[in-house]
Amino acid sequence: MIHDEHPEIKQQQDYLRFLNEFHVIDGTSLYDTLLQNVIQTRSYSLYVNLEHMKEFDEKLYQTTVKYPEEMIPFLRNAALSKVLSPDFFDSDIDKEAFNESFICSVFGMPKEDHQKLRDLEPEDICRLITIEGLVIHVSPIVLDMRMCAFQCSSCGYVVIVKEQDYKIKEPEKCDACKKNQTMALFHKKSIFSDRQVIRVQENINDIPEGEIPRSVSVVLTGYLLKGVVPGDRIKVTGIYRAQLPRETGGNSRRAVKSVLPTFIDATGIEKDKSSLGQGLVKDTLSSEKTMTKEMIEERNIWNRALGKRPDIVDLLIKSIAPSVYGHNDVKKGLLCQLFGGANHPDNPSDEAHKSDHIGSAVDPPSSLPHTPSEAPSSDFSTESQIGHSLDSYSQPSPHRQRGEKHESNGAMLSTRNEINVLLIGDPSTAKSQMLRYVHRIAPRGMMTSGSGSSAVGLTAYVTRDPDTDELVLESGALVMSDGGICCVDEFDKMSQHARTILHEAMEQQSISVAKAGIVCTLRARTAILAAANPQHSRYNTQMTVLQNIALPATLLSRFDLIFLLLDIPEESRDREFSRHLVSLFQIPPTDADDRKSSKNRKDRQPENNITSIAAPKTKKEIETEAKSVDILTQEQISEYILYARQHCFPKITEQAKETLINSYVQMRERHNSEKSVRTTLRQLDSLMRVSTSLARMQLSPSVSVDNAVESVALVEDALKRSAIDDEGVMNMDQVAMNQTIVPERY
Repeated sequence: MIHDEHPEIKQQQDYLRFLNEFHVIDGTSLYDTLLQNVIQTRSYSLYVNLEHMKEFDEKLYQTTVKYPEEMIPFLRNAALSKVLSPDFFDSDIDKEAFNESFICSVFGMPKEDHQKLRDLEPEDICRLITIEGLVIHVSPIVLDMRMCAFQCSSCGYVVIVKEQDYKIKEPEKCDACKKNQTMALFHKKSIFSDRQVIRVQENINDIPEGEIPRSVSVVLTGYLLKGVVPGDRIKVTGIYRAQLPRETGGNSRRAVKSVLPTFIDATGIEKDKSSLGQGLVKDTLSSEKTMTKEMIEERNIWNRALGKRPDIVDLLIKSIAPSVYGHNDVKKGLLCQLFGGANHPDNPSDEAHKSDHIGSAVDPPSSLPHTPSEAPSSDFSTESQIGHSLDSYSQPSPHRQRGEKHESNGAMLSTRNEINVLLIGDPSTAKSQMLRYVHRIAPRGMMTSGSGSSAVGLTAYVTRDPDTDELVLESGALVMSDGGICCVDEFDKMSQHARTILHEAMEQQSISVAKAGIVCTLRARTAILAAANPQHSRYNTQMTVLQNIALPATLLSRFDLIFLLLDIPEESRDREFSRHLVSLFQIPPTDADDRKSSKNRKDRQPENNITSIAAPKTKKEIETEAKSVDILTQEQISEYILYARQHCFPKITEQAKETLINSYVQMRERHNSEKSVRTTLRQLDSLMRVSTSLARMQLSPSVSVDNAVESVALVEDALKRSAIDDEGVMNMDQVAMNQTIVPERY
C-alpha cells in the first residue's frame, strides 16, 4: 500500500490530471471524448490504455502496475468524478445506477513490459502483467457467488457473508437463537456474477528447445465474457494471483497447502493485430474501445482510397511475403484465400455473424440437400442448368443466410465461402515460407504438420474437465481455425485416416464427432492451405501429373486452387533468385543511422505535463498518402482484408456469368482425360469464389468480366494445364518458357 498522509486524494488527482491532459486536440483530451461516448452509448465502461499512462507519467504508471488493487479504484473514482460533473452528465441518466454500474478497466501495457508465461515469478503476485498467447480452452459461463445470505431454519434470522480469497465460510450456528447447524443458503438475497475461465498457451516462439508449451488459467468477468474463442491469439492484461485452496487435516483442523495454483484475473484483452477477426464473435476487445469515431473513420478512408487504386492487386502481390521472389500467381491465389469468396451479396450482416462459441456442439441436420458439386455431372451438362446454378450468386434474396444459395423452389443449397489452396512442388520452392506468412497474417488459424497430425488432433478429443471432472470435448486444429485458415505443411506425409477427416470439413464446413457418449457436429468453417511434395520428392517428367501428385481425386477436387511449383534450371532466372536471396542478408547502411537519429530525437524531446498530438489529417491528405504508398506493411494488409470482408460483397454480373459458363464448358472439353486432373462442377464453384475474391480485393460492388477471365486464367495456370498434353504428361520446355494459354474474353 502507498504510505502517504492522504494517498487516495493525491492518486485520484494524478489520475484526473492524466484524463484531462493526455493527447489534447482543440482543447479536448482523448479521454474526454471517450467519456462522452460512455454517456451517449450508455456503456458504463471506460477502457484506459496503460501505454498512454506510461507516455504521460512514468511514475503514475509504475505505481498502477505495482499496486493495481489499490490504484484502479482511484482511477475509477477520478473518471467517475468527471462523468458526474455538469459538463458531462446527462440528466436523463440515473446517477445512483450509473455510480453503481460504472467500471474502469486497464489494458495494453507497452511491448517492452510484456512478460513471457514461463518467466512469471512469485514477485509478480498481485501485480499487473501482460502476456501473449493462444486460447486453447474456453469454459462455459458459470455463476460466481460474491455475497452469500444464510437464513436460520429455526428463527428466520438472516446473516450476510462476503467472499474472501474466493471462499465463503458457512456459519456454524445462528447468532440469534444460538442453535447449531440451522443455517441454510438463502438464494434470494445472495449476489451472483458471471464468470468464465479460459486457458492461454504461450506462443510457439517463446518455447525453449526440448520443452513443452505451458499454459495459464485466465478468469474473465463483466464485459470480457464471450470475448474470445479457441484459436484466438490474444494479449491478456490482468492481476497475477495465487489461489488459496484449503484441505482438511487431522483432528478436523484446516491447513493451507504449501503449493498454490496461480491464475490471471483479467482486466483487459486485446486480439493480436496480426489476427484481426472476421466478426465471428462479439467485439468486446479493449483495443477498439479507446478509438474515437474520428480514428475509425480515418482508417476507413485509408482503406477506401487504397481500394480505388488501379494497381491494388499488384500492390498486394508485391506486399505479401516480400522475402519470397517471384511466384506472383501463387501469391495472388493466397490473397484470394485471405479475402475469401462472397456468395451472399444481399446480406452483408451475415459476414459479421455473431456465432456461438467455436467448437460448441450444434445439432446435425436431419438431411443435407445436395450441393451442385455433389450432383452428377450429367444433370448439369447443359449451359442453361449451369446458368441456373450461377443465378443464386447474382440474384438477391431477402432470406438468404450465410453461405447458402436460394433456389426458385425454395430449397437451400449449402455452399462454402472459404477457398482451399494446395501447393505441390519441388523442394526449396518456398512452400513452407509462404505457409508461415499466411499463418501470421490470417485472421485466425492454426499451423500444423502432416507427419505430426492425427485425426483426433485435427478434429476433437475427449478429456476430463479439471473443475467438474466431467468428460468434455476439446477442439482440434480444424475447429480452432473456424473462421480462419488452417495451414498444413508436409501434406503428403499425413496418414490416410487423418486425410479422410478433411473430406467433410473441406466441403460441408463441419466435423461430426461420436466419442465417449458425446455425439455432435462441430463447426469447421476454415480454409485449408496445404503444402506437399511430389510422390518421389521431386517432379518426375516421365510420369503424369496425377501420378506425381499421388493424392486421391476426391480430395483434389475439394481444392479450389492447386499450384504446381517446379524448380527448373534456367540461367537468367537463377541469377535473379540468387541476387534476391543474397540481398536479404545485407543490412542497409542507413538503418543504423536512422536508429541513432531516432534515439537522439527521443532524448531531445522535452517533458511536458500536457501531451498533445497533431491535428487530424484531412480526407484529401489520407487519400493522397494511400495512393502514393509503394508497399504495404503486414498490419496494413490485415486491416485492408478485414475492411473488405466486412464491407464488400460483390455480385456476379450477367456478362461475367456467361464468361464463367463458357470457360467451364471449355475446361470440361479440354481436361476430361483419365490421366489428368479432371474438371468437375466443383471447379465452377471455385471459379465463382475466386472471381468474387478478386473483385473484393478491388472493393468492387460487382464481378466484372475481367475478374471472371482472371479467375479462369489463375485456375488454369496454377496446375500448368496449358502445358499438359493429352497423355497427361507436362511439356517442360513450354513451362520453362512460361508459355500459358490465356482464355479469350466472351
